[in-house]
Amino acid sequence: MFVAFRDGEKAVAKMTKVLPVKSSYKKEFIRRFTQTTDAIVYGIVVVSFLQGLAALVSFYFFGVSAPALWAFLAFIAALLPVVGPAIIWVPIVLFKYFSGDVSAAVGLAVYSLLVQNLLLDIMLKTKIIGGKGSIPPIIVLLGIIGGIMAFGIVGLLLGPIILVLLIEILKIYLGKNAFSY
Repeated sequence: MFVAFRDGEKAVAKMTKVLPVKSSYKKEFIRRFTQTTDAIVYGIVVVSFLQGLAALVSFYFFGVSAPALWAFLAFIAALLPVVGPAIIWVPIVLFKYFSGDVSAAVGLAVYSLLVQNLLLDIMLKTKIIGGKGSIPPIIVLLGIIGGIMAFGIVGLLLGPIILVLLIEILKIYLGKNAFSY
């Protein structure tokens, strides 16, 4: 990200020069690239914050000591793809279970799986990224999953961008209305 912030304008200028299409298409490419990147970063930060809040509620409700500290760590961990806040709540669930507080362990595990992973991480993140980036949620979800599988952590950002740019290329060759969304 440091290099992107430092040399981003130079990279965009060079990319604009080498794209073998009309200048109007070049502008659309750059606009969609910027829009998609902004949407992904925005979606990750917003959902990570909400996951931290959800963790705070669950940690407080299920009697975890120092819930604010663990929730803050869950927020930081939520910024990481794949492992996310599970790297925080899974050990807490195991600790609760092996400490004899089975009902709190089960409740925390179910809440975390349903609210933090399913509702927030999968459903809301794709909805926010899709809405802000004007991308269908299925494209976002496929881009994130395929990107992570192909490129690892960097794929979280690259996957949706590659899919959106592929659709833009197909629009050029098949016509503007070929993939309207």
